[in-house]
Amino acid sequence: MVAEKAAMTEPSLLMDSLSAIAALMFVLAILGVLAWAVKRYGLVPGQPRIKTGEKKINIVESRVLDNRNRLVAVEWNGKEYLLATNPAGVRPVGEHQVDSQKSKSDDLRT
Repeated sequence: MVAEKAAMTEPSLLMDSLSAIAALMFVLAILGVLAWAVKRYGLVPGQPRIKTGEKKINIVESRVLDNRNRLVAVEWNGKEYLLATNPAGVRPVGEHQVDSQKSKSDDLRT
């Protein structure tokens, strides 16, 4: 009698476990899609919305110097700017004219 009850509850327990795992996976998938949409469409509160289309500012390269300082090379209006960033703010370090042939060949490679 006890063995029959154990045999009856085991498939039910397995089905309940599978159902719970499937529900968890569904909820995690919805959260993942929601996080992707927030990041993709700029829906973060307090952040400026980026218009789709041609971007005028390109981050060329970024290097971390230590935990608080970073160097960032940014291209804007045909010039590259080297910026130093830290918790106190952003400071320009240098700038130079971008070689148009170089940037075109870089675009062809990507």
